Amino acid sequence: MSLLSNEAVIRNLQALGLAHPTTGRLLAGALIDPTTVVGASVQSTDNLLNSVSLDDEMLAPENRGLLIAAWGALAANGNTKDVKLKIGSTAILTLTDSTANAKDFFFFAIVIRTGVDTQIGSGLLFVDGAEVAASSINFTATEDANVAKTISTTGDNNSAAASAATGKGLVVLPFGG
Repeated sequence: MSLLSNEAVIRNLQALGLAHPTTGRLLAGALIDPTTVVGASVQSTDNLLNSVSLDDEMLAPENRGLLIAAWGALAANGNTKDVKLKIGSTAILTLTDSTANAKDFFFFAIVIRTGVDTQIGSGLLFVDGAEVAASSINFTATEDANVAKTISTTGDNNSAAASAATGKGLVVLPFGG
């Protein structure tokens, strides 16, 4: 007899938000991409920096949430650069046209499922330790909660064929539901 066939254990995992509320299927406790990825030198194209894949039930339970932290460094050039934090295809936080040279960036976001295929959230963006003006935002998304999707950071250089950023890490922690 497997430990996970024990109904009491499954109910406790469900109460903690670590197992799906109806199927009892375990949900990932934390998703981490600790790799250092230098964005390609392609102008005005989102280049993948870091990413984690959500399983198809990660946002399925009602009121399930995600805490997301992502960090890296802007490229050592004075070109205008964009860096985005995305859930699926939706950019939930964006650093736009930054000319910061070789400065660290940090995204922090909370995403909460509010209904079938709808999410709300809020986030902060810091560059060189200072909050970026107007980056503390509220957002809505309409990502399908029942299909696998990716949480990612991307970067693009708007001024020249040069790198925009280096991703240094991404962590996604589920809660609730």
